[in-house]
Amino acid sequence: MKKSFRSKNILLVVILALLVFVGGNIYFSNPDNLARLEVGNNPQGIMSIQESNN
Repeated sequence: MKKSFRSKNILLVVILALLVFVGGNIYFSNPDNLARLEVGNNPQGIMSIQESNN
């Protein structure tokens, strides 16, 4: 009983890890999402990006 329960838990963890990994790859492969994430973390991010362009 315990063995089957443990294997089910491991399977769940593996599936969750795969979902997070694939979802993260799709999210970070999109440059717009990456830029939005950086600006969201750093309110001055937009200003520094504009300054570096000039």
